[in-house]
Order: sequence, then C-alpha cells, then structure tokens
Amino acid sequence: MRLFRLFLVVFCFTCPLDSYANRDSLFNVLDDIIKQRDVLIEQRYQQIEALKQQVNQTGVDSFEVYYKLCQMYQSFNYDMAFSTVQDLKTAASSQTEYAQAMVEEAFVLLSAGLFREAIDVLNRVDAGLLSDYQKSFYFYNLARSHFDLADFYDADFQQANAVGKGQSYLDSAIFYAADFPLRYLSYQGLKYYKDNDRKKGIPIYKKLINMPNISNRQLAVEYSTLSSFYQEVNADSLVFFMLKAAIADEESLVREGIALLHLAKYSSDNRDFERASRYINLALEDANFFGARHRKMQILGVLPLIEAQRLALEKSKRLQFIVFSIILTILLFAAIVLLIRIFKQKGFIEQQNEQIRQQNINLKNKEAIISGTYQKLELYAQQLVEAERLKEQYIGFFFQSNTALINKAQSIFRKSEKQIAEGKFSEAIFTLKTFNAKHQKKKLLTDFDAAFLTVFPTFIQQVNLLFPKSEQYQVVQNNILNTELRIFALVRLGIQSNEIAKILNYSVNTIYAYKTKIRNKSLLEGDAFDAAIMSIQSVSENS
Repeated sequence: MRLFRLFLVVFCFTCPLDSYANRDSLFNVLDDIIKQRDVLIEQRYQQIEALKQQVNQTGVDSFEVYYKLCQMYQSFNYDMAFSTVQDLKTAASSQTEYAQAMVEEAFVLLSAGLFREAIDVLNRVDAGLLSDYQKSFYFYNLARSHFDLADFYDADFQQANAVGKGQSYLDSAIFYAADFPLRYLSYQGLKYYKDNDRKKGIPIYKKLINMPNISNRQLAVEYSTLSSFYQEVNADSLVFFMLKAAIADEESLVREGIALLHLAKYSSDNRDFERASRYINLALEDANFFGARHRKMQILGVLPLIEAQRLALEKSKRLQFIVFSIILTILLFAAIVLLIRIFKQKGFIEQQNEQIRQQNINLKNKEAIISGTYQKLELYAQQLVEAERLKEQYIGFFFQSNTALINKAQSIFRKSEKQIAEGKFSEAIFTLKTFNAKHQKKKLLTDFDAAFLTVFPTFIQQVNLLFPKSEQYQVVQNNILNTELRIFALVRLGIQSNEIAKILNYSVNTIYAYKTKIRNKSLLEGDAFDAAIMSIQSVSENS
C-alpha cells in the first residue's frame, strides 16, 4: 500500500497539468496521505527519539545531533523546535557554530509568525563568521522576515520600508548562493515572484522542482510559490500546484504550511463544502499543533465563511429531504390504497366466478329436484365454510400485509434518509422498491419476543412454575420465545385466539390445539391455568 501511494505521488508530479483526471488523482493522493498522518508522525517521533539517544554517546558531536533535531522539528512543532535551538546554542563549541545556531533560531521564530523577534535575533548575528552557504540562508531569513512583516502588517510606510529591505537582503542571499543551485534557483525564483515577473519566474520554478536532489520539504515551498504565479490567470494550474504543495507538506510533515487553506478556499468556491470544511479544519489543527500565530489569523479569517456556506448547503439538503419525504409518504399511501382496491376486486371476481360455477351445477342437476336441492344445500354449506375460512385468511393476510408495509415504510425512511443525506438519490429510490416479507415477518415476531420479555422479564420463569419440572420450558436463545410460549404471551396481552391465529399465521384450531396441549401438561385446571397466565406481572406492575 505504501509503495503504491508513493508511486502514485511520483506519477502525479510528472503528469501534464492540463488534465482534470490528474487533478482529481492528486486530490485522492492528498486524502490518502492525510489518512496516514498518525503513522507518519509516529515515524517522525521514532527518528527524533533515535537522535536524542545519540546526544550523550561517546565520540558523538552533540552540535551536529542537535542540528539534525532542529531540522526534524522545524515546520513541525514550534515549542520543541525553539527548545532544541537553545540546546543547539549551548552545544556550540565555536563562535561560528553559535552564529549558525542563531540563524536556525531566527528561522524557527519566523515560522511561528514572530517576524520582529526573528529580525532582532538575526541582527545580533556576526555574518562574517558564516560560510557562503550559511550566509545565503542568513540573508534569506532576513529577506523573508521583512517580506512577511510587510504582508501581515500593512501600514503603508511600514510596508514600503520592509519590502525594500527584503529585496536588498534577497539580493545578498542570491549572491552568496551562487555555488549552490537549489538555493540559488529558489532565491532567484522568489525575487521574480516579489517583482511579479511571471515570464522569468515560472521557468525558474519548473527547473527547480525537477531537480533530482530536491527534498519534499523544499518542494512544498516551491510548489506553493509557483502556484501563486497563476493566481487570477489560470485556475487549473493554480489548484494543480497547490495540490502538489499540500502533498509535499503532508509527506514532510510541514504543519505551518498554507496549501490546505488555499485548497479549502478553492473547494468552497466550487461548492465542495464537505472537502472545504475538512481541509480548513485540518489547516487550523496544523496551525494549533505547530503554534503558527500568523497562520491561525489567516485560517480564522476564512473558516467562518466556509462553515456558513456548508451550513447553508446542509439546510438546503434538509429542506429537499423534507419535500421528498412528503412526496414519498403520499406515494406510499396511494400505493397502499391501490393495493387494497386490487385485493377487493380480486375477491369480487372470485365470487362472481364461483356464482357462475354454481349456476352451471344447478342447471345440470335440475332434473333431480330432491337430489339437486340436497346438493344445493350442501354446496351452500360448503360455501359458508369456505367463506369463513377465506375471511379468516384474508384478515390474516391483510394484517400481515399492513404490518409488512408499515415495517417496509419504516425501513425505507431510515435507509433512504441516510442515502439522501449522502446525495445518493437513485439508491434511495431503489431502496423503496425492495421488500422481503418473510424477513420482515420474522423480524416482527423476534421484535415482539424481545419487547414482551422486556415488559415481562420473569414470564418464562413464572410460566414454568405452572408445570412439573419435566415439562418446563428451556429457552435456547435469549429473548426468543418458542411457539407455545409466544401463544400464551399473546394471551397475557388479552389477545383472543382468532387474532393470535392471524398474527402467527396458524388456524384457530391449531391455536386451540396448542392451548389444550399446554393446559393438559399444567399442574392447574383449564380456567385456573388461564387465570394464572393473566396474573403474571409486568415490570411496571412489579415496581
């Protein structure tokens, strides 16, 4: 799984940026990596713990170890990064190392939005002690501190002064980075970005992001800056590179980045409020985790707008669901009425057919008056028995049908409510068409058993007191009654034998047979047994 995800990331980084499919793939990759956050963070802590164990080992350069720890904590957690920088300063064995540690301290402060504090630290550094590589980073931090100061404190006189100083420091950073291609291209690209020179800036960044030894952490920065060149120019390219920036942020555990915030804005503009809400809350979680004050200010300026839009959409969906539910209820009611009419018409047709058949029989037997009359009376008697039987069957059938329809309606409302809330309207319609009568009837009886035993928890024990030990009932499954216990459960509720027959789909004779068989096993006579059953108390009666 891990190898597949890494392969997909590499594929997306090298694919043409005008492909919507590739953009969607990048969203999927980003979401997949976000799901792996806890694993990646745990791996980072394991690496940090391994470095910490090296600090006190003999022959180990503690300054080098603390420097690596600083790299681990930078852009990951401000408090730990700042604490480790103090250890780095303490471990410095020369003025050069101490100056290098102060530059790292300034970078940590800058990442947390403490721009003036970062400038104060950098102003105390003796740049003459640093190598050209370190000087380039020193002047870059000065430049970025002034640029960010201008962005977040926009008083005109402060902004003009800060931007001017930032440009000057950035020129110095470019000068000292001449022999270091990754830094040189990065600083040169930043200069073109600040000059708003798209024509020169974009080629620089495209060359930079394709360099073989660039890290994920730097890729996140470069992709983010590159995307800014497409602001209000090419929305597809803008979101494409912001997605790459966000993926690189997640891979390198950068918790003070801004890519998720931009993606949340993009998703909100495209009415994907679920994704927008998820990304903006993740961005706020990152800012709180790292302690980046300036990022919190940016996120909290956008978060209420996205949440308001998401709530408005939810309200609209809820209204649609109510309207759909009303329509569904009307249709369901109409279906029930239609079903009843169909069965009535079917019964009427059967009666007409029966009358025609009887008339034909009477015509054939007309010659034998006495025999015919007797046969006619016999047929009428059979018809009465048949009518009574049919009546009972129809009553039972309608009871079952109505019960199943009610269960079906309840199931439909529950399941369709969820599907509609998820926007699966076609699946909700399909759900309404599904129905399993046998399963619903079985579930009805099972639910009855559980409900009855909840109200009469000692029912089985009290029934067993009415029988000798050899005839007592053993319930195999909890909260499930056998047929005999279920019959007397219904008797306890005051339901007559004919209604019990309809509920259990038995004939009345069968119910009587069951009841007679059970009474014969009892220690009591018939009436006394019935009275004992009716005297069994419920929970409320016991309390």
